[in-house]
Amino acid sequence: ISGITFINELVGFISLHKQYETSAVFKTIDGGASWQPIKDIPSLEGSNNETSMAYKAIYKNNLLVIPTKMNNDVFLMNYSFDKG
Repeated sequence: ISGITFINELVGFISLHKQYETSAVFKTIDGGASWQPIKDIPSLEGSNNETSMAYKAIYKNNLLVIPTKMNNDVFLMNYSFDKG
């Protein structure tokens, strides 16, 4: 786990460093009782067999940002205005 961020008492995100097969970011909407992968992160689409590291999500002024590094050489900023 590279980061855990809660934007309120129910909604939170866990980011991971892993060999990319499924999402490197998971979201909860029930305070952490269950976690679901975020599968539609645009910068990770089509990146099979690559290494990805999603850094700790940042939430400020209704903007969610998840910094992500791919294959140790590409750095991307994924963002959402609707709490992910």
